[in-house]
Amino acid sequence: MNNTNDVEKYSKVFDDLINVLPDNFNNFLSKVNEKIKADTQEIRIRVNAKITLVCSQEIQFINLVATKYDIQKIFNNICQSSVYAFQEQIKNGFITFKGGHRIGLGGHAVIEKNEIFTMKDITSLNIRIAKEFKNSSYLIFNNIKENSLGTLIVGSPSTGKTTLLRDLARLLSIEISQKVTIVDERAEIAAVYNGEPQMDIGFADILTGFPKDVGILRAIRCLSPDSVICDEIGNLKNTKAITESLNAGVKIIATIHAKNLRELMFRPQALLLLKSGAFETVVFLSDSSQPGKVSKIFKVSEIVKC
Repeated sequence: MNNTNDVEKYSKVFDDLINVLPDNFNNFLSKVNEKIKADTQEIRIRVNAKITLVCSQEIQFINLVATKYDIQKIFNNICQSSVYAFQEQIKNGFITFKGGHRIGLGGHAVIEKNEIFTMKDITSLNIRIAKEFKNSSYLIFNNIKENSLGTLIVGSPSTGKTTLLRDLARLLSIEISQKVTIVDERAEIAAVYNGEPQMDIGFADILTGFPKDVGILRAIRCLSPDSVICDEIGNLKNTKAITESLNAGVKIIATIHAKNLRELMFRPQALLLLKSGAFETVVFLSDSSQPGKVSKIFKVSEIVKC
């Protein structure tokens, strides 16, 4: 990240976020180089291990070791000393924090009636720093705005898929006045916190916490969208819901994990999605330090021979 404004903006985001950490951690991390702060994607804190900063091109090891007490104190700070209020998120393994940041949890599952009821004995925290790059999806937007069918965005983890979905929701709803619904199962796209989206998603409606298949169908039946946006599709329930969206004339814009075309086509569920007729365009992202960088754009007809 070389843009001076971005460095200043995201180093400040880093400084604001570390306020949930114990004072000694906060004081130490506040002295990290500004460019490293701005480039940090994740702050990983594990019991009896050094803190690590995951940046776009490297991992920085910080000479601070977290104790079990430190982890519990940070966890309580994140929950604002009201763990019960975050119980639904905790049992799913994460907490969405003010600003749209997402804290992944490592620890012990408490099982009741064959289902995860909650987590205890938290052993690690993965603080994923939410970043907004407006107009990062303009290339995709210009390629799909006239489409009558959906778009599948393909990339490895940390290639900016969610960032692009967020920006597409904003552009589609503002630039061409589409009715857009975001099915945000894990509160990552709009990052709703205390009933308010922490990210600029334009005039999109939001369904937070709904399983994707349920959310897609709820959107179609209740919110009459032109487009439904969701993250990380791939199972059979998702495919059935997407097929129903096609019958309703609703476009799906979604992401799926795969490094390249070859890897995508080796996934039976991905092939089923592409053959469903619901998608018109497939966008592949590059594994680069720049989130959301497009490597190739295909029409489905170019890569799937029916």
